[in-house]
Amino acid sequence: MQRIDRLRPRLVVLWWPTLILAGCCAVYGFFIGRQLDPSFEQLLYGSLGAALFILWLLPTLSYAGSFADIYQDRLIIRRGLFGKKRTVLFVDVLEITGGAVRGVVLTVRDQENAVLKRYPKPKAIAAQLNALAK
Repeated sequence: MQRIDRLRPRLVVLWWPTLILAGCCAVYGFFIGRQLDPSFEQLLYGSLGAALFILWLLPTLSYAGSFADIYQDRLIIRRGLFGKKRTVLFVDVLEITGGAVRGVVLTVRDQENAVLKRYPKPKAIAAQLNALAK
């Protein structure tokens, strides 16, 4: 079982987390050299750390754990921070469609549809998967 390709979602998904990182760095840079009340300083740095953890680190790790591996006989889709994994055999695929709005939709026999959203060039991915499924 040799892997043919690994697909990753668009990097645009990390646009807002990167903006939040830049904003938190700007706030930290503004207050770093100032004499602050110790309770305000703890509140500020604690809230910056919590915001960075929730709004930057978790989405970045979730993006890093999301991909689709294409093999000769199957497609393995892994999503999210804890790696929810789904395996789709090409033998069970009835139809593969690709579009800009819905992404790549694989209609699977006796299962719910497998959807690849936010991947670049969904029509090209659908054509490649159609070629492998036949």
